[in-house]
Amino acid sequence: KTEASKLVLIYLMEMSRRAQDDSSSPKAADSVESLEEQTVCAQLILEAFGNAKTRCNDNASRFSKWVEVSFTDGQITGAWIRTYLLERSRVVHLAPGDSNFHIFYQLLAAAHSDPSLRERFQLGPAQGFRYLSGQPKEAKTKGASTKGAKTKGANTKGAKTKTGEGPVREDHGPDSDEFERLLEAFDLFRFTDAELDDTWRLLAAVLHLGNIQVHKQKGKKGCAVCNPEVMRLVADMLGLEAAQLERYLLFIP
Repeated sequence: KTEASKLVLIYLMEMSRRAQDDSSSPKAADSVESLEEQTVCAQLILEAFGNAKTRCNDNASRFSKWVEVSFTDGQITGAWIRTYLLERSRVVHLAPGDSNFHIFYQLLAAAHSDPSLRERFQLGPAQGFRYLSGQPKEAKTKGASTKGAKTKGANTKGAKTKTGEGPVREDHGPDSDEFERLLEAFDLFRFTDAELDDTWRLLAAVLHLGNIQVHKQKGKKGCAVCNPEVMRLVADMLGLEAAQLERYLLFIP
C-alpha cells in the first residue's frame, strides 16, 4: 500500500506537469514542481516517523493516512495528508523479527558520525537501548547477586543478543543517508534548528526512558529505580525534575 500510494501520486504529478506544459505558463510549471517536491518530502517525513521494518516488509507503514489531491483543469492545485491510528505500542514492544520506527535508527546513525549530537543526547549503539534491541542494560540492585548464575541450556559463546524482539540494525550507511534526506525535507518545510533540536531531544528521551529499570523494595510497598542516573538524564531532556518524573512513573495518582 505504501509503495502503491507513491506510484499513484507520481502518476498524478506527471499528468499535472504535462497539463502545465500544454498551458505554456512557466510560473504554473514552477508551482507544480514545488508542489511535487513538497508532497515527496512530506511522505519522507511521515515514513521516517511512522514506518518500520517488519518480517514481511522493509518499509511497512504503521499508521493510516488519507490523501486528498485537488485539481483545476487537470492541474494539481493542492494536496492534504491526514494521519491517524499510529501504532504507538511499537515503541515499547516489538513482534519477533520486527524493528522499531525508522527515525530511531536514523538518529543513531547520524549520532555515530556526529560527536556533537552523540554527546548532547548520550546516544550510542542500538543494542544499548532496550526499545531497539529488547535487551535491558545491566543495572545492579542493592543486595542482588548474579554470581555463578547460569541460564539453563544457554550457550552464549560467539552469539549475538537475542531476546525475541527487534533485530539490532548495525549498518549505519542506509540510515545515515536517509537522515540526510530527512534533514533536507525538514528544511523545505522551514523547520528551525531549535525545532529540530527539540525533536531529536524528545526522541533521545524516549530511547533512554526504555532503559530505566525498577525493582520491588524489600519490606516496603512500591518500587524503586535501579539506575537513577538514567532517570536524571531523561528528566533533564524533558525539562522535569528527576523526583517529579519518578513520581509520575512509579505511583498511580
